[in-house]
Amino acid sequence: MATAPVIIRQEVPAHLIAETPIPLWDGVTNADLVEYALDLRRSLGACNADKAAIRAATGKER
Repeated sequence: MATAPVIIRQEVPAHLIAETPIPLWDGVTNADLVEYALDLRRSLGACNADKAAIRAATGKER
């Protein structure tokens, strides 16, 4: 007699689904704008890293 597959569901860790804060703009110069753009890129990188970790944890890596 064959056994039925067992489905194991895992919760995604809270730190991977937490909101990534949007950097606040408080600059006045072009140099401040460049720094702000770099902050935005770092935030996007954090979002992408979280998604990659979720894919790895769920076995859905690309």
